[in-house]
Amino acid sequence: MGLFKKKVSEPGLIYETKYGFGGPWIKVFPDRVDFFMTQVKSIPINQIASIQLGEISLVGHMKIIIETTGGQRYKIFCKDKVGVKNAIYQAQSMSRSTPTE
Repeated sequence: MGLFKKKVSEPGLIYETKYGFGGPWIKVFPDRVDFFMTQVKSIPINQIASIQLGEISLVGHMKIIIETTGGQRYKIFCKDKVGVKNAIYQAQSMSRSTPTE
């Protein structure tokens, strides 16, 4: 496990990755994805339509692109693109398997 890998510290948190000290971060919960680039934003898990693994930028930053059912695209720098993608898929499968009342 590396320096920027999974760290579970909040109730319900499935996955967390940070890009350096004070930099962008992503937290995956069963019902949402919270992230920080310049401000904290949240995307409900049931509104995530696609996840794309972006290229590495000229300065070496990796990014993930989350597209919502409403057509919004969020490009987020992260250290572990595959880990974030898998955690989102896990949260989506958990929400589909949870019976609604």
